[in-house]
Amino acid sequence: MRHGHRQDEEQRSWHEFAEHPWNPPLSALGRKQARAAGEKMKALGIEYIITSPFLRCLQTSSEIVSAMGLTHGQWLLDWSMAEMCEPRLLFAGRPELLHSIADRPIIEWMWDGMDTKAAVESFLKTEKPISGVTISPVLWNLTTPVFPETMPTALLRYQGQILTFMRDFEGRKVLVVSHGEAVRAAVNHIQEDSLVYEVDHTGYAPLLRQKSAGEWQRWKLDAASGQTGVSWYD
Repeated sequence: MRHGHRQDEEQRSWHEFAEHPWNPPLSALGRKQARAAGEKMKALGIEYIITSPFLRCLQTSSEIVSAMGLTHGQWLLDWSMAEMCEPRLLFAGRPELLHSIADRPIIEWMWDGMDTKAAVESFLKTEKPISGVTISPVLWNLTTPVFPETMPTALLRYQGQILTFMRDFEGRKVLVVSHGEAVRAAVNHIQEDSLVYEVDHTGYAPLLRQKSAGEWQRWKLDAASGQTGVSWYD
C-alpha cells in the first residue's frame, strides 16, 4: 500500500521551508484516507502491518493499526521498505541541504542524528492522541538503504524484501505500508511485463497465494488494473 496524501502535495511550497523536506507528514486529506483504509480493510483479517520508517508511512500505518485494533507484535517497522533514496527526489528544491549531507548514511541525517528507536518514541508522543494507536512498532529490520540510490537499485531492494515477506510470513495476512515505487515493484514481481502508470494514495496491490490439495499454488495479483487504486498496462 502507498501512504496517504502528503502535506507537500497540499502545500507545494512546504519543502522550501521545512526542516526535514525529505520527510513530509500526511495532509488532513491523507489522515482521512488512512482512517478510511483502516476501516475498509478491517474485515480482511490482517495479522501484521509492516511500515516504512518515513513519517507519512508511520502515520498511515498508525491509523490503520488503530482502526484494526492490532496488538503488540503485529506492527513492524522495516527500513527496507523506505522511500527511494535518490537525492533529487529527497532534496528537491533544497540543494544546499544535499551539499551538507553529501554521501553520509541516511540514518545520520534522517532525524538529526537520532536513531530509529528514539525517533519512533518521539513520533508516538504526538501520534497517539491523534490516531489513538496504543502500541509501538517493533523495530523488525534496521538495515538502512544505501544513500545515494538509483531507481533500479531501489526497485531491486523492494522486490528482494517482498520475497522475504513471502517466505517469513507464509500463510499470514500482511499489509505493507510503503511508497509508490514499492507498490510498482510488487505488481512487477508477479506481472513482470506490466507497466504501472498510477498508484493512488492508499492504493495497494493484493498478492495472493492459496493452497490446493495441501500444496501452495503460485502467487497471483488478485485485482484488475484500477480496482484497488493501482493502474497498469498489461
